[in-house]
Amino acid sequence: MLTKTDHIGVILPAGTKLKPMRRKVEFRDCRKHRKKDFHKALAEEDWEDVSQSTNANDAVNCLE
Repeated sequence: MLTKTDHIGVILPAGTKLKPMRRKVEFRDCRKHRKKDFHKALAEEDWEDVSQSTNANDAVNCLE
């Protein structure tokens, strides 16, 4: 069966040992109260400088 994919195949000789790419997996905390706290923090932030910017680069600089 042929499948379309954007992954590039890699062929390795048998017995090749590779180190794991990452050792720790992290998950974002998506519990309801965390989302509410995040929404509240965003609502309390002053976004006027960002929304008044006429240039995307200036708007990004306001966020830094």
